[in-house]
Formats: sequence, structure tokens, C-alpha cells
Amino acid sequence: MLQHEQEEQRGYVSPISNLRVTPSELAQAVAAIESRREGIEQDTIAIGDAIEQLGLRVSPQDVYSEIQRQQNVKREAATAAVVVPAVTAKRGFRFRNFVLSCVIVGSLMLNLLAILAFARSSSRSVEYSRPAYSVNTEYPAIEGSPVVEETIRTSDVTETRPGFANLYQLHELANGADPNEIMLRAKDAGLQSGDSQWEVYKLGGQYFVRGYTYPEGTFHLNDSWTKNDTSNVFSHFMDNKTVPRTVPLKDFTTILNPKWTTLGGKEGVQIPLQKKGD
Repeated sequence: MLQHEQEEQRGYVSPISNLRVTPSELAQAVAAIESRREGIEQDTIAIGDAIEQLGLRVSPQDVYSEIQRQQNVKREAATAAVVVPAVTAKRGFRFRNFVLSCVIVGSLMLNLLAILAFARSSSRSVEYSRPAYSVNTEYPAIEGSPVVEETIRTSDVTETRPGFANLYQLHELANGADPNEIMLRAKDAGLQSGDSQWEVYKLGGQYFVRGYTYPEGTFHLNDSWTKNDTSNVFSHFMDNKTVPRTVPLKDFTTILNPKWTTLGGKEGVQIPLQKKGD
């Protein structure tokens, strides 16, 4: 320091004075010179000594504040360097979980599609194995839209799988209509007058109609009495006084309209009882 002041007093400026160094290099160099002068090896220097040696026009507080700021910047940079790999690893873990979830969901969807395909094929096989029913939209619904009805050919009926006819169809069949062309309902249509409510089946190559009768021939119907008419045959069970009665289909040759119709829509006809030997 003394040599430098003497040189300045003589007006001599060393070329080295114009060399530029970083502040950190300058601080470290000053600290090293000072430590050698004091005979103690150390890598730090007191802030006040540095200001005095360098002839700086700053306060120790300003220097200390700047040192703290730089230390904070270094710590933040070091923390960011540690956090970035951690975040990257976390994102990688999330990505792997996402891929694994996609694989699992895709597998479940494939299994579901396979189950649906199997169910459809099974339902088709059941549908194709059913009896020879067809679809009939002849009978309108109450609100005017067509009703899809299952029908069955008269020739396909059996004792365990009957069909249901109206009186006109019974009349046609009894008069020689082809059973392969007459389609009956596969289920009881209901109890409206004119509906297909008469049960038809085939046994031993012959067609029969299954109904119910008042065997004593006396019954109360629609607020009136009918007495001694044992020829009555109704399409449905009436009450506990009626018993089942089966008649040959040919007995409907001359029957087109019901003899009785209940308020609930059940139809009844007159078919005389056959005598023994007939």
C-alpha cells in the first residue's frame, strides 16, 4: 500500500493498474495479501479492513447487505438445481402411472366388448331355436300405434303350445281353411269382444278348442238368468260353478258370433253336448 502511494506521488502509473479483474478475484487477492502480511493463513478478511485497503467510498453495512444478497442468490440456484431433478422424477412417476392406468382401462374395455358379443350371440341362438312364431301388427293399440304380437301357425300348435283364435278364424278352420295359412296369436289377447281369446290345440292329428261350461246349464249373466242350457261353452273360466270343456274344432262350422258376451268381454257359444255313440 505504501509503495503504491509513493508511486502515485511521483506520477508513475503501472500498466497493471489498467488490468480488469472480477470483484471476487480482487476480494480474494486482497484477503490473501492481508493474511500473508499478518502471518495467518485465512481465506476471509474483515469488511472494514477491505474497505480501508481498497479505499472504497461505501459503508460496511452496504457491503454486508450486498454479500447477503449474493449468498441468497447462490442458495436459491443450488436449491433449484436439486428441485428440478426431483420434479422431473415425480413427473416421470406420474407418466408411468398414467400409462399403466390406460393399459388397465383398455383391458377392461376389451373384456366388456367380448362379454357383450357373447351375450348377443347367445340371445340370437336362443331366438333362432324358438318355435315358429312370427310378428303380427294387425291389431292396433288403444292409442293407435301398432302392437307387435307373437303369432303361430295353426299347423304348429300342440297341447302344450296352443294358439288363440277369434270366432271367425275358428269358423274358417272348421270349414276347411288351410292350417298352414291361418296365423293365431301365441298368447291370450285379452277379453275384448272379437279378440283372439279361444284356445286351440292339436292332439292326435285333430284340432280342439278348450273352454269352460256350466254343466247344470243354469247361470246368471249380465243381470239375467239362463236356465237348462247345457250346450254353453265359454272362452274363459267364469266362476267356481264352471268346469273345463273341450270341443272339436269342427263344432264351430256354423258359429260366427257369440251367443253370450259378458260385461268383461268373455264370449260364450252354444255347442250341444254329443250323445254317446255320436
